[in-house]
Amino acid sequence: MPGPEPHRFGALLRRMRTGAALSQEALAERAGISARAVGDLERGVHHAPRLETVRLLADALNLGAQDRATLLAAARPTVMEEPPASAHPSPVVSLPRPSAQLIGRERELAALTDLLMRDDRHLVTLVGPGGTGKTRLAQEVAARMASHFPDGVWFVDLSPLTDADFVLSTIAASFGIPEGRDGLKTRMQGFLGGKQALLVLDNFERVVAAAPGVASILAHAPDVRVLATSRLPLHVQGEQEYPVSPLSVPDPRSLASQEVIEHSPAVQLFVERARAIHPDFALSTANAEAIAAICQRLDGLPLAIELAAARVRVLPPSALLARLEKRLPLLTGGAQTLPARQRTMRDAIAWSYDLLSTEEQALFRRLAVFVGGFTLAAADAMADPDGSLAAFDGVVTLVEHSLVRLIAGRDDEARCLMLETVREFGLEQLAGEEDAARQRHADYYLQLADHLSPLNTTFLQNRTQLERMTAEMDNVRLAFTWFEAHGVSDALLQLTGVFWALWQASGHHREGLALIEHALALDPRASTARFFAIDGLGMMALEVGDYEPASQHLEEERALAQELNDPLLIWMATTQEGLLLSRLGAFSRASVAFNEARRIGRATNNAEMEGFANLWMADMALVQAQYEQAAVLYGDALVFFEATNWTWSLVDGHAGLGGVCYLTEDLAGAAVNYWKSLERAWQHNIPVQAIGSLVGIAGVIAELGAPEKGAHIFGAAEGLVTLFGTPTFPRDQPARDRAFAALTTLLGEDRLAAGRHVGRTLTFEQAVTEAKAVAAHVSGSAIERPART
Repeated sequence: MPGPEPHRFGALLRRMRTGAALSQEALAERAGISARAVGDLERGVHHAPRLETVRLLADALNLGAQDRATLLAAARPTVMEEPPASAHPSPVVSLPRPSAQLIGRERELAALTDLLMRDDRHLVTLVGPGGTGKTRLAQEVAARMASHFPDGVWFVDLSPLTDADFVLSTIAASFGIPEGRDGLKTRMQGFLGGKQALLVLDNFERVVAAAPGVASILAHAPDVRVLATSRLPLHVQGEQEYPVSPLSVPDPRSLASQEVIEHSPAVQLFVERARAIHPDFALSTANAEAIAAICQRLDGLPLAIELAAARVRVLPPSALLARLEKRLPLLTGGAQTLPARQRTMRDAIAWSYDLLSTEEQALFRRLAVFVGGFTLAAADAMADPDGSLAAFDGVVTLVEHSLVRLIAGRDDEARCLMLETVREFGLEQLAGEEDAARQRHADYYLQLADHLSPLNTTFLQNRTQLERMTAEMDNVRLAFTWFEAHGVSDALLQLTGVFWALWQASGHHREGLALIEHALALDPRASTARFFAIDGLGMMALEVGDYEPASQHLEEERALAQELNDPLLIWMATTQEGLLLSRLGAFSRASVAFNEARRIGRATNNAEMEGFANLWMADMALVQAQYEQAAVLYGDALVFFEATNWTWSLVDGHAGLGGVCYLTEDLAGAAVNYWKSLERAWQHNIPVQAIGSLVGIAGVIAELGAPEKGAHIFGAAEGLVTLFGTPTFPRDQPARDRAFAALTTLLGEDRLAAGRHVGRTLTFEQAVTEAKAVAAHVSGSAIERPART
């Protein structure tokens, strides 16, 4: 069959240009390209110009719909004049040549292959934000599946189009289907009706109005599959959305070894792209940590990682990391073969931003203020005060446009997140509105503090509140910074008086102590908020073994409680005194304080007051080797905490009872109780409270004949101590001393040191997994680790 005229597009372009009475130079100026490029196109130097160039020329020529479609069709040489009666003897594969190897997408490739082989999935849409690599993934899927489609695999780039009316003609031009009298849709249905083909439609987001037309063609072609890429779903019947997430990065909370880092897909991509510039570039012990941190800062976005890796030409990874404080200015300079929107991260994000309405753009900008995510309630607070912005509908749209991601929240509460690179773009757009947005943000968290229980220990122990609020720690920090900068001292006290538990739960004690001390110094007035701030300071100071701040403020705390004449506050001040005295070794005076706390609880018919007093008296009894008394007190306290499901206290109570069992030779009982403590610490992500149980289980397994594994778990506990900067709790010290002595006797100093070193490289999850196996073996029960909630 004869091929197309070799210079059809050039001749057509020249005819349209002269018909418009334009010189090559005038057309080039209108289109924003060079006059030489126009001349080369007309001479046939480029038989298949880029569709983006064709669109610019069509706009410059002011072409009507029919002429525009004709020019687009001529830009891609036709494959056939008329559809043949039989299938191709070998499949036609019309795919762009990939510029580099695809990295880290094996799971996605397998899943997409399965989807496209199903009879009930004719249209699969890869959905994700700009820069996640949707196009490259679609190309790889299509290339691997070519043998399953004997009538061909076709790739159509829709990014040059802004008018949905031209989508079908652009697709038809790829097949070489001319528009006849019976209409383009009819001819496409006839052409594809009996074929087994795969059609890749790239960058569908700006022309989604054409999706129903594509779906109607598929309805007449049961063996044709469409794999689309888009930043938002197409919303047509039969569509299967497949979200494309960024590449996984090393967990920043883990003490990852180089081996763990080098298996990260994001790190592998960085190294591969850096090697394309520096052939000798390699991951090493010197640069592994910096490269992992770069990939974390860039959210695992492939495009951002590739743009950053290109900078190793002039910056080593450590210097590159230091310059990533502001990401977008650095992430430029993509390959010239890439579309303009992919040459910088800012352009990639702007492509999605421009698709939003004015109101949706305003909401997006304001939501960029949040750090670490936000709830729908928080989004409502950032919408216009007059209610003209519908936050819920707006967030749904932002999710569909891949500018916001939904992440797991508590119960039925949705939580949303912006990738940090996207958020930085949003903050750029917020210029001129930022002060008002940050004021609303800070006010929201102050109101949230108002709604929380004034009893800090309740907030700390309440599982749902604790987990919800731990996710807000970065936002609380931001609110604190705002109020501090604007001299709103009473708001600072109110925030620290309620939210100190966030710093305690996450192990950021030193930061929390500094913030509370600062707030107290700024506002010396007597108030309930000041009382709660002082109490929180005392609790955190005790946990890190820094007793001086607690001692300095204890007298004021007692005086405030008496002045405010509140039994609850008096109880809190009394228990704070008991805790401080017990840490200082003044056990007799501490017993007086705890007994007074129990009396207040009974007098006010408050069981939780009595439960806490029992728990802390049990800790004091254990330290003094009064094991029988400690067991009774722990048992009484645990009855109350089990009934009320107070997570933090259950962690502490079972750890203490585990210590009693271990120190009285009940190794099975120790394993069970240590595990009950540990599983809750894992489930609710409070690793700082898991340290004592890990140490105890290490001692148990050492004494039962597996000291090497015991040394690993012991080292993991020491790693957490280093990570969070917390000393061993006095309650846990006797068990630690016994475990260390047993390990030293069984292994010797050198082997123990080596085992502890291995343990310090374990993640929290790995340490919990080993401890679970130990506890299950020792107790003879099938202990399973629950899923983290």
